[in-house]
Amino acid sequence: MKSELTPQDQIERAMLLLKRSVGFWRRAIIAFIVGVMIVVPVVFTRPRQYRSETVILYQEAIRQTDLTGGEGGTGENARRVGARLRELLLSRASLEPIIHEMELYRKGGGALDASEMIEAVEEMRKAITFRAREGDTFEISFIGSTPKEAQEVTRRLGECIIQEAATRRAEHAKTLKEFLDAESERAKSDAKAKEAELAKFITQHPQLAARL
Repeated sequence: MKSELTPQDQIERAMLLLKRSVGFWRRAIIAFIVGVMIVVPVVFTRPRQYRSETVILYQEAIRQTDLTGGEGGTGENARRVGARLRELLLSRASLEPIIHEMELYRKGGGALDASEMIEAVEEMRKAITFRAREGDTFEISFIGSTPKEAQEVTRRLGECIIQEAATRRAEHAKTLKEFLDAESERAKSDAKAKEAELAKFITQHPQLAARL
C-alpha cells in the first residue's frame, strides 16, 4: 500500500519538475539562437532572385479548322495554341538572341562559345515559366538576378509571342486569300461548265430556245 505524499514531498517534486523544465527551455533557447546564427548569414549572403510576370492575350483570327472544315473544340484549340507558343518561347531561336544581347550567363565575362551557349539556353529555360490561364490569356514569368534583368527579359519574351501573333496573322491572311481565290476559280469553272451544258442543250433542242 502506497503512503500518501506529505506536503514537503510534493513541494520537492514540484521544485524538481521546475528545475527540469528550466533546463529544457534553456537548451531549446540555445538551440534556437544557434540555428538563427547559422540561417541568417546564409539567407543574406546567397544571391537574390527576382521574378517578373506578364500576361499575354493571344487570339487566332482564323483557325485552320475554319478553312478545312474539320472539327475542334475551343479547349482543344487553346491547348494546341499553348503547346505551340511554349515550344516557340523555349526554342534556341528565341532565347539565344536575348542571351547574347543582354549578356546573360557570362561567367568569365567574355562572349559565350557554342557549348556555353547551349548551357546558357538550358539554364534560361529553367528560369522561365509559361502557363495557360483563363480564355486566350497566357502567363510568362522569368527569374533574374536583378529586378531590371527580370523585367527586361520578361518583356522580350512577351515580344516573341507578339511577333509570332503578327506572323500568324500574315500567314492566315495569305491562306484566306488563297482559299477565297481557289473558291472563286472553282465557282467560275462551275458556272462555265453549266453555261456550256446549257448551250449544248439548246443546240440539241432549238425549239426550246425561244422559251429560255
